[in-house]
Amino acid sequence: MTMRLRRIAAALLMATVATVVHATPSARAISLPNGLNTLIVPQATLVQYRSTGSTDDIHFSGRFVLSGEFHYGCESDCGEPDQDHFLYIVPSAAEQLRLPHWSERSGMLRVYIIGNERVLRDVIPRREMGLLRAGKVKEVAGRISIVVENYVATIECDAPSYFATFVALERPAEIAALPAGDRGC
Repeated sequence: MTMRLRRIAAALLMATVATVVHATPSARAISLPNGLNTLIVPQATLVQYRSTGSTDDIHFSGRFVLSGEFHYGCESDCGEPDQDHFLYIVPSAAEQLRLPHWSERSGMLRVYIIGNERVLRDVIPRREMGLLRAGKVKEVAGRISIVVENYVATIECDAPSYFATFVALERPAEIAALPAGDRGC
């Protein structure tokens, strides 16, 4: 299957996942205090509701294995000397059905990993990390399974974000370095 067909298939799968999640009758809805956004918590969720923060953030407790496609690289201001690198995981379709998500913003869920310095040492080989820092590759990606906790869903300026804290590596990662170049928006 070509890369384009894989992307199309992934997009169709995500649309189906979003439809199924919204159709689940036993999901719990948590509205933010301002009433503008609602978080859907599936009945078979991997986490337990803990609290709603004061800045459009909803916190959950519980440890779980997060498996899927990971990405580590620069997301914005990539030509700048003080660029920020981020590690996020796009959970498997089965896990996305079980994670809390914003009702108005369905689509690909990206879970940003807090404490990623520890996982990076175990996941990304020195060679690929050196190529990334030198700007020769834009991103390192692959498949991974890690144990996380403290899942948080936030929404700011109409942009949803999800975070979890790294606890341990569940399985060694399969990685690939993606060439440097324009990624666009």
